[in-house]
Amino acid sequence: MPAWVGGIVVLVLLYLFLFALKMMGASFKMLGADFTESLFKLTSNPLAGLFVGILATAIVQSSSLTTSITVALVAEGSLSLTCAVPIVMGANIGTSVTNTLVSLVHIRRRDEFRRAFAGAIVHDLFNWCTVLVLFPLEMATGYLRRISIWLEEFFVGIEPVEAFKPLDLIVKPLVKWVEVFFTDVLHLPTTAAAVVMAVLSLLLLFVVLTGMTKVLKGFVVGRLERIIDHYLFRYALISYLLGMVATAIVQSSSVTTSLIVPLLGAGLLTLEQVYPYTLGANVGTTITAFLAALAFVSTKPEAFTIALVHLLFNVHGAVIFYPLRVIPMSAARWYANLAARRTRYALFFVVGVFFLLPVVVIGLSRLLFR
Repeated sequence: MPAWVGGIVVLVLLYLFLFALKMMGASFKMLGADFTESLFKLTSNPLAGLFVGILATAIVQSSSLTTSITVALVAEGSLSLTCAVPIVMGANIGTSVTNTLVSLVHIRRRDEFRRAFAGAIVHDLFNWCTVLVLFPLEMATGYLRRISIWLEEFFVGIEPVEAFKPLDLIVKPLVKWVEVFFTDVLHLPTTAAAVVMAVLSLLLLFVVLTGMTKVLKGFVVGRLERIIDHYLFRYALISYLLGMVATAIVQSSSVTTSLIVPLLGAGLLTLEQVYPYTLGANVGTTITAFLAALAFVSTKPEAFTIALVHLLFNVHGAVIFYPLRVIPMSAARWYANLAARRTRYALFFVVGVFFLLPVVVIGLSRLLFR
């Protein structure tokens, strides 16, 4: 196959991959938009707020959406600053559900799956480690809030900026057309249309990732290895900046971290190379809430405080757990080896961490803190 043909194939597969991710996110939002907003009313205590953030983000598959809603609710006075801080911490954990789901496409090929699943869950484990350190510290001292309130003074008077969203320009029109086709042409109820779209997106992801892995393993592998090893992921700082800038542009860490899953599965990337990229993506994803909050910096400073807390939380996490990267990376490798041998453990991880555990904790919090 000529190089130019292979390049076109990769671009087409990449577009379909982004389209499938966007359609999956749209279907989950259709299913859970109203439910998600009602979840925010269950934040009777900080622990409940943390798991509300996890569950809400897992449902809508967008930490940017969760944090933007949080900023808006704080601005309206519907949500206190104390309850909002744990929600954005939980949103960081919930956002990794997308790349974890993407890694499941490799589940039939053990070696591919072990690499892909480890690279996917290291994002989640890093966020859990950060929460375990910063959540009790924040609840005891208000450390992040105090710094954020101090920093607010430097942003007073700055006009809000309309964020450029290239991903919306590229794939959103097609996703919108599919949504209109099912709801307005076929006249399916919203829930039914959302379920159909979710199933189609998962099937498309499976087909696209299978094809992408084969192409990457074939004629493209030698060319990509040189680019990846010598330019993009050779140094941790470059990898970190790549993740941060790419996510700030796309405004979706779910997309940018999911993009590297097939590269991990194909063996083009290692966990060591992916880890700083993931940390950078975590910082880059804060741009959406930050830009949304600029509109409130003069009138509702509490809303801007939440955006700064989100940024500082991710920056602090990187500062702490890049030097201590052996902790999340070792845990990710151990569990990925376990899941590769017994695939049910991968499903337990997705259902348990992102849905079952949050529901149980929120339910117990409601009973204990009435």
